Order: sequence, then structure tokens, then C-alpha cells
Amino acid sequence: MEVFCLHNIRLDYGINEQNPSAHSSPDDFRECGQRIFMNFNITLLPGDGIGPEVVTEGVRVLDVISSKYNHAFQYKERLMGGCSIDKYGSSLTDETLAVCQSADAILFGAVGGPKWDDPSAKDRPERGLLRLRKGLGVFANMRPVKVMAASAQWIPSNTSTSKSSALLSLHSLSQKEEERK
Repeated sequence: MEVFCLHNIRLDYGINEQNPSAHSSPDDFRECGQRIFMNFNITLLPGDGIGPEVVTEGVRVLDVISSKYNHAFQYKERLMGGCSIDKYGSSLTDETLAVCQSADAILFGAVGGPKWDDPSAKDRPERGLLRLRKGLGVFANMRPVKVMAASAQWIPSNTSTSKSSALLSLHSLSQKEEERK
């Protein structure tokens, strides 16, 4: 593993349709021989539920990558979701959105939980996620899929191929779909 290109695909796996290389600049990469070294600002949005644990482990992985390949990752942690509603009264503050828009990448955990499940609430954690997606201009989620042995028979390919293949689920997020929610 030589290069991680984070400026085209954000860590939340969203693809920026309006400007895929919005955060690319000559300062983001330094060449040294055959390797490319990165310097990125990453916004951490742990969110709610299991999100903080997931983001903590993600940062640990990035730190190992950083030290092994001499990359530089700077982190800024912000609140989003239910924890942001509790502290600021908003699932996504304007300040947090601005920090995300200026970041090279975003490591996002999860939002929501039973505490914020009231459908008549003024703001809900999911609204922050929709606002974040709109503010970043992302239009799709990409999720890796691991094929479990018990479900391999349902994959439309032969068994040997499904065991060695990586699957990626792509979910398009249209403007109309976001407005309905």
C-alpha cells in the first residue's frame, strides 16, 4: 500500500459530484523517490452510539499508516448528531459544517439513538447528516461488503470468485430523496 488518495473520496465514502478534487493542492503531497507522502487535515465526527468507538479505532489505523509511511494527518474533532443537539440545540452547527467543508477528509462515526427518536422533535440527529451531505455536495455512499460463507451461495458468481472478490455497495443520494426525509 503506497498511496491513499483521500482528496477524491472522503473518509465517509461520499463522492463530491461538484468538485471531486476540491481539496487537492501541491501542499497535500510531497514526492520522495517512488513514494508520495501526504499532509491532510481530517475532521472527526464521532457522533452517537458506537460512533465514538469506531472513530477512535479509525484514528488508530490512520496513526499507524502515518508513522509507517511518514504521512502527516492533523485531526479536528467536532460534534454532530444527538450529542450536538444536547450541547448546542442543533444536530449540525454552522461552525462544524464550515470545518468539514475546509477539511481534506472526514472520518464519520454514527448518529442517532433512542434518546433522540421523537419524530416530532424540532431537530433529529439524521437531519445533521443530511445537511452535512448537502453542504459537502456529496451524492453517493460507498460501503464495503464482506461475503459471509453462509451467504456465498447467493452471490451470482462461482464460489472461488466470490471468496476472493471485494464487493462495494453504491447508494446514490438524490436531492429529492434528501428533501423527502
